[in-house]
Amino acid sequence: SMDYARVTPNPKLSEALRMMQKEGADLWMFSNADMPHMEACIAGLDMHDLFIADTPVSERTKYRAIDCFDQWGPSGATDTLVNKPMKGAYETASQFAKCHPEGRAPIKVMVEDSLANLIEPSKMDWITVWIPHGKTLPADAAVIPDITLERVEDLPTALLAYMKASESVSYTHLRAHETPEHLVCRLLLEKKKKT
Repeated sequence: SMDYARVTPNPKLSEALRMMQKEGADLWMFSNADMPHMEACIAGLDMHDLFIADTPVSERTKYRAIDCFDQWGPSGATDTLVNKPMKGAYETASQFAKCHPEGRAPIKVMVEDSLANLIEPSKMDWITVWIPHGKTLPADAAVIPDITLERVEDLPTALLAYMKASESVSYTHLRAHETPEHLVCRLLLEKKKKT
């Protein structure tokens, strides 16, 4: 079991996410863990208010969140479980996040510290962001991330630069997840482009 005392507030990340939310972003959590784990992590990070859903997406939580059970349910297979890095997990996340204004399909951005979790999103034309924690990209990497950041707190600046460089971006999604080692937030974010 995880020692949640290790999960402490990250003011810089919180400030960055609040800035994105102030600009119109809806933040989502997307995890292979269960809902109680995700809720404990965001409570420890003191970011729970950033993920509260206007309309509940699940009867199991008040948050905009996709956990392991949400990923397993839609797969339709009782003998096979589907989680990240499998394609079905990202398809499920897309279905959960389909509630955007004007009915436009979102541009999706996957923020990860695991290259394996960027392979399928890249194939599905999601923008990929890698947080390498000091690692170098292997020469034989199965995916070349669109953006590489050393600090997740730099995400808003990098994302804005990317959006300015791409006229086609009208919505952005960042998937959220936490890891025991790095407690990196992978955010599922829906953002309407300013006009």
